[in-house]
Amino acid sequence: MESKFTLLCFILFFAGKGVHGQTPWSSWTRCDKACDTGFQSRGRECAKGDTCTPIETRKCNEFSCNMTNFLIASVLFWYMI
Repeated sequence: MESKFTLLCFILFFAGKGVHGQTPWSSWTRCDKACDTGFQSRGRECAKGDTCTPIETRKCNEFSCNMTNFLIASVLFWYMI
């Protein structure tokens, strides 16, 4: 009975961990720029001595700010008419 309890504790302890004991990825952060390519990141905890990647980044909002300004100006123009 004790071995089943030990196994259950082991399974419950590592249930939220991925391969090699890392935790699941967090949510992506907000993009640091509204346009002209920004970056966002997310993280996770890695087990001591593990070779997992603790932080991951990706590009976001890769469109031009000039296009954004044009669209905003167009909307404001039509709104004011």
